[in-house]
Amino acid sequence: MSDPVVRGVAVEELKGWQGAHLAEGAAVAAIRAATVGYPWVDSVPDDPGELLVQLTWADPCGVPPAELERAYVFCAEKARRAILRTLALRRDSEGLHAVAHLIGIDGPVDLLPVPTENLLRPLLEAPGAQLLVPALLSAAWRRGWVPLVADMLGGMARRGLLDEEATEAVCEGLSPLVLALLDTCDRTAPMSDRGGLARVDRDRLGRLVPLFAELDCEAASTLLRRVLASVDPRVASLAAVALASRGDLVGEDRMALIARDPEARSTLLGGLTAIGRGFELPDDMRSEVALAEAEVVAYLAGRTQLGAPPDEIEHRGAFATPVEWGRGITHVFAFRVRPPHWSAPRGWMLAAAGPFEPDAELMPRRSEGFGVCSLYEAEDGYELSRHLLEMSRAVVAARGSDEAA
Repeated sequence: MSDPVVRGVAVEELKGWQGAHLAEGAAVAAIRAATVGYPWVDSVPDDPGELLVQLTWADPCGVPPAELERAYVFCAEKARRAILRTLALRRDSEGLHAVAHLIGIDGPVDLLPVPTENLLRPLLEAPGAQLLVPALLSAAWRRGWVPLVADMLGGMARRGLLDEEATEAVCEGLSPLVLALLDTCDRTAPMSDRGGLARVDRDRLGRLVPLFAELDCEAASTLLRRVLASVDPRVASLAAVALASRGDLVGEDRMALIARDPEARSTLLGGLTAIGRGFELPDDMRSEVALAEAEVVAYLAGRTQLGAPPDEIEHRGAFATPVEWGRGITHVFAFRVRPPHWSAPRGWMLAAAGPFEPDAELMPRRSEGFGVCSLYEAEDGYELSRHLLEMSRAVVAARGSDEAA
């Protein structure tokens, strides 16, 4: 199986069988074959073990859960993840208990694969889904599991599957994790977090904090108040939105202080507007310029852009959006980043956000085709109008690529 040609033929055949119902006994044979240690072949990256397990997805009840549990400990990571999916697709008590054992504290936790977010979602339809709560609380501490845990527990809360005892258990079980992540963010907030742990932990908080808005218990409000007091405004904004969605009040002074940070303002504007409470922000923090600045900074801070917010940003003006881009007003900002960032030698660069509806009254509104763009060109390279035109062409080109995909 290490020969690239042989491996390629075998993989293509396995792919061709996906979705087909297997003959009696074939599913068990596929699971046992998945436990074989297949050597890595550079030119054929597909994992045969994973493909073999995926053959059971068309009929997940065709393999006894005990057989899947036995195979799990001998499989490579991708095949283990596929086994968890097979068990979830059963949507029954047997699959639920098997998953609870495999990902729970009494199971082979060192073998937990990094999950996909919807990996276990079918179990929300299984009888007694609440029984999975202790295992999920344990798994939340493992690498890559926070998004899945938040998704599953949030789904249970929204479906009314968590009784009072389970709700309190979720709050009690996740609070130490939230506080640990909060501590990391608070200690590193005054410093640049380019490539740092704080960004990772803030992302994890971004999944856990909204979950507490779903939990109907006083302890959840208490924890959210603690997060609201974070020295990192980007973290505090998560709690402000969560509290508002629970109907709790957040002080005007605290809201205004948080909104001074553009990234936090972006979170506040998006979250509060979604629940019809955008008016709670101060007037100057929900203006069109303030929203545009927030959108630009959030865009620039993305992992595929600067990787962190710019050190300085200034508004260069509002302009009619080029026709290629759309209809409305586009705001242009200049920004720069200090060394040793790769973009520092370019000095002041430009970014644009738009179009916005020109006739919006109470709250600024994005027009059709809204986008944010920067080509990271030096501001003094050529006229601002040309910068804007080139950015609009880039937005249109990216939009076309997305539609083609």
